[in-house]
Amino acid sequence: MAWAVYLTHVLILAYGALGWMIPMPGPAVHLAFLLGVRYHWHVTGGCIITEWEKRLRGMPSEEERHFTRNVLRGLGLKHIDDEGAYKVLTAGLGALAAVDAVFIAEAIFGALN
Repeated sequence: MAWAVYLTHVLILAYGALGWMIPMPGPAVHLAFLLGVRYHWHVTGGCIITEWEKRLRGMPSEEERHFTRNVLRGLGLKHIDDEGAYKVLTAGLGALAAVDAVFIAEAIFGALN
């Protein structure tokens, strides 16, 4: 079951990274998703999916498990720490939100012409 939760987490990450490519209203839905994820992190101080996976693996909640850091290390950034992973994640989320906003504005201005 922990593997299924991990795979779900990977799929959510993939949507977070690529959801802006879905035709309209995809960028609007994607932007709402990104804002919801960011709000969730702010309110809970972490990620509920990571906590769920830790619980299913029998890991204590205070034990270190950082999904994004581990993914980035798997992609070749072997020396990235938690702070670096958080910076990559938040900067990436902001950049993707900006891309969504551009596509949304383009659709709105296109509809007005």
